[in-house]
Amino acid sequence: MSGRVKLDLIKNCLPVNSIIDNGRILPALAPVYLREAPARIRRAFSLGGDAFAVCRADGGVYVSADGGYEFLTRTDGNVFAVSDVKDGKRRNLLVCGDTAYETGGQSFSLLSGVRFICGAMCRGRLFASDGKKIYWSGGGGADDWSGGIYGAGSLIPDPWRGEICNIVGFRGKIAVVAENGITAVSASGAPEKFTVESAQTDADGILPDTAAVAAGELFFFTRSGLKSFDGTRIKSIVHRCGEDIFSPCGACGFGDKYFAVCGSEKLGRAVFCYDAGTNESYLADVAAEAVCANGGIYAFADGGMYRLERGSGARAFAGGSFGCGGKKILLSLAAAGAERAVVTGGGKEHEFSLAGGAAFPRFSAENITVEISGGGAIENAVAEVCRGV
Repeated sequence: MSGRVKLDLIKNCLPVNSIIDNGRILPALAPVYLREAPARIRRAFSLGGDAFAVCRADGGVYVSADGGYEFLTRTDGNVFAVSDVKDGKRRNLLVCGDTAYETGGQSFSLLSGVRFICGAMCRGRLFASDGKKIYWSGGGGADDWSGGIYGAGSLIPDPWRGEICNIVGFRGKIAVVAENGITAVSASGAPEKFTVESAQTDADGILPDTAAVAAGELFFFTRSGLKSFDGTRIKSIVHRCGEDIFSPCGACGFGDKYFAVCGSEKLGRAVFCYDAGTNESYLADVAAEAVCANGGIYAFADGGMYRLERGSGARAFAGGSFGCGGKKILLSLAAAGAERAVVTGGGKEHEFSLAGGAAFPRFSAENITVEISGGGAIENAVAEVCRGV
């Protein structure tokens, strides 16, 4: 195919700190620096209020205190956070293997001889796993491991689904997320009897630490991309960031949005944001190591703590092959509301002003990427390309 063509740059663009809405690029969540935090973090957790906990790659666990972070303990396994009620008062717990830590620094032992790697509260009990079995505490909460008809118990859920990597409270049930699928555990009767539900919920390799609830569904990544589970079946989600992101991990949900730390071909590292209400996705430009929700979304990157807040600018990447192979020439760019365009390709990079509404780069390469940005909404973004040269 040869000749001049005009192409819509917004239709298949990759938004950054922006979201697509009715053909326009609008400002969305963007990182705002708050304060210093421990570096090389692999997990982050909300402990309620303005309290946070982080686990470093070396196993060091730190909790926020007086505007900074204090060392709590060291672990050789996974860490997770839950919230239960004790003596009529809600308490936030950080679980490290066989020990639970309260926000005040007090600790207590859990089930002797078992090191938990993931867990969640449901129906007043702690459901946790060592990767092989599911254990639940007694009706007295996370520190009640007594026996009896109302006491603690365990089961092995669908062993063919492999290693258990996440447990999530979901629609009044427990969703057990394993390497090759999801098993739902439900309760019935009095005293409660916990059983595995039969469902066709096999998956093609669920990635650890990517499961989180948003908009009433359980979202997670597998080797083939983003999925959701509605309590009955698993479905695949096609989104505009699919060709750019890789190695997602450390997910959380907030309202109707799902967030995950990921690698990015364009940005290096970023936070992937999926809006389940609109089926739109974008990237927040912060080289995050971990994210968590606490009345908002917080990201931890390079020894800093950031809050994702509604920004004022719009930005997106578009272009590539422009629908055909071979060398091509970018003749013109136009975008209402855009102020700047950076064009790259063939080892070259040039910046152009769009303040007047248009630019005429005459930039040639086989693959051309156009990054447009502005202080507000961007619309009617069009590139004129000469193909087959």
